[in-house]
Amino acid sequence: MGSVKRSATLRGMAITAGLSFAALLAFSACGGGKEKVAVADAKDTGDSIADLDARGGKDGTMPDAARVDVGGELCVPKCGDKECGPDGCGGECGQCPAAAPECKGGYCTVPCSPDCEGKECGPDGCGGECGKCPAAAPYCVDSACSVDCTPDCEGKQCGPDGCGGSCGWCGAQELCSDGLCVCQPDCAAKECGSDECGGSCGLCPAEKPFCDGHFCTDDCQPDCAGKECGDDGCGGGCGECTTPQEKCQEGQCVCVPICGQKECGDDGCGGSCGTCQAGSTCIGGKCMGGCPAAEKAGTHLGCEFFAVDLDNVEGGQYQPVAVVVIAPSGNIAPAIVEIVNFAETPPAVLSPETLMVDDMGVAPGKAKYFMLPTQYGIDGTVLTNKTFRVKSTQPVG
Repeated sequence: MGSVKRSATLRGMAITAGLSFAALLAFSACGGGKEKVAVADAKDTGDSIADLDARGGKDGTMPDAARVDVGGELCVPKCGDKECGPDGCGGECGQCPAAAPECKGGYCTVPCSPDCEGKECGPDGCGGECGKCPAAAPYCVDSACSVDCTPDCEGKQCGPDGCGGSCGWCGAQELCSDGLCVCQPDCAAKECGSDECGGSCGLCPAEKPFCDGHFCTDDCQPDCAGKECGDDGCGGGCGECTTPQEKCQEGQCVCVPICGQKECGDDGCGGSCGTCQAGSTCIGGKCMGGCPAAEKAGTHLGCEFFAVDLDNVEGGQYQPVAVVVIAPSGNIAPAIVEIVNFAETPPAVLSPETLMVDDMGVAPGKAKYFMLPTQYGIDGTVLTNKTFRVKSTQPVG
């Protein structure tokens, strides 16, 4: 078999041939992204390889493109509309300019600079993350790791809940837009009938007024037997579902529960996404207990208070004053109370002896009196430097 030496640029520039052949048999081989060309021995008829290339390019057996010799086989570079990257024959499809130096997917792009300044977590603006939150503060809130996070799914059917979870997922024919599942009309290969989103794929002309199987016909019998929604088979409808959470399935309006990452609460269809254990309360779809739950619940219970003078007794600021701490029976552990005197510099934590109690714990369902010092002359229902702050490890009232 003869040998062929050829030189070629990689993107369709001029080709020169060292020898000519009587015949050239071309075939395409799958694998490796290369077109392999076998050359058969024959008498020299005077045809150059350039001539054969030209004829091959016309009849499709050998694309009119530059060919290079790779390991004894001719290879056709595969670039298409690629601006850069490998051509499949050991070469390149092009070099990227300085203004867009990165080659991604065959196209020159401008490098993305991640922005994580002042961020502990969350997206970096380039498809990456600025960091992962530890187990001690697992929630990413406003790019900072937080111990607590209240999911916000009010009025949402889908999308992020603000705490790394989801408010739900949409169906196969829906997209999530601004927290709502929006139906995407499907009219592919349809002349008429429902677009599966409550709209129409078109109206039939007078000569073929009926829509049967999404195609216009001159004869059709509507069928709504046993249906409360959906297509009647002739371009009409059998009814519409009345609530956004209802979907038409096989002619029936079916409520689709939406829970997403909710641990508890209403699923939107009269059911529940789960129940919380004793000592926890369902807030925003999450089971929360202790002080975080008390803070979000908005009741009289809490874990931080300030003792002030109520001005209902003349001269009362000089009389014995007590703080009564009541621990709800639903607490899962005793409330450990801390009372700080802000009249001291620095503020001082008062001891059980000063407050005239044996210890600072209040058992669930019990109450305890803490006697406050009187020498500071607290006067007026205001926060001053003579205020006493009361904190607790469990909700109290």
